[in-house]
Amino acid sequence: MNIPRGRSSKFQPFWNEKLSIQRKKIHANRIEAERTEGKSPEELRLAVIEWRRERTKVFLGMYEIIEEEQAGFRNGMSTSSSVMKFVHAIKSGFNSGNSSLAVFVDFQGAYDTICKERFLSKLRGQGIEGRMMSWTKRFQTQRWVKTN
Repeated sequence: MNIPRGRSSKFQPFWNEKLSIQRKKIHANRIEAERTEGKSPEELRLAVIEWRRERTKVFLGMYEIIEEEQAGFRNGMSTSSSVMKFVHAIKSGFNSGNSSLAVFVDFQGAYDTICKERFLSKLRGQGIEGRMMSWTKRFQTQRWVKTN
């Protein structure tokens, strides 16, 4: 981008626009500083988490990364929305004489805060093996999943 030099009247609209943007940024920073003044480190940490969550929602929405069926990171959607869609699909299948299979897994932060080896050991102790164990171990260690 070419930035005009000098203060000639022909560049005045350019500078006015840039100054306006800069003033808005400064004002927003002041408001944010006032909002966080006097808050504990824990309150600030939670504010940063909320800010990240909101920015993630905006990013995923802008680039249409979220599937229509996904409830996470979407306003007005919740686990209940997904459950209602699921129940409707099961009932429709049942009425049509079809069978259904479902797997429920809640990943919200759980895998990031636990000892992976201990978790896998507990799963083995509960009798989890085969494909489910393999899938969980890959998810834990390599963060990729292959489904059939």
